[in-house]
Amino acid sequence: GKHMAGRWEFPGGKRDANETEAEALRRELTEELGIDVQEAQPMMRLTFNYAERRVELSMWLVDRYDGELGFTSMARTTAFTGAIVARMAARGDVQGQGIRTPEQLVAGRSFDRLVDELAVAGVRFSMASRSVEVLD
Repeated sequence: GKHMAGRWEFPGGKRDANETEAEALRRELTEELGIDVQEAQPMMRLTFNYAERRVELSMWLVDRYDGELGFTSMARTTAFTGAIVARMAARGDVQGQGIRTPEQLVAGRSFDRLVDELAVAGVRFSMASRSVEVLD
């Protein structure tokens, strides 16, 4: 069969002849996800050496703008979380003093409430576990 068949992968593919990485990214995301990428920044390159071949992966950050809602994907995952945690703190739903990140403030049942409020705001994600370890 195909190399790594049956494994989950991010969208992507191979570059066509004379195609830049940015052009390939845009084409692949249009083909596979139906989205039109306007901006993308290269983040890192990873190389995997297998017995039968060498695979190079380029990772890019694509911050997609949702014209209907007026938000970028980054705003939905950072600003929404920060605003919800601030409201939870104001209601007394979370405890802690001093400067703390949302991840430090929200654990256990508070984390479940955060996930529920993010879903109301249209931010949905799934996890293998809702267990969160707070690192001091």
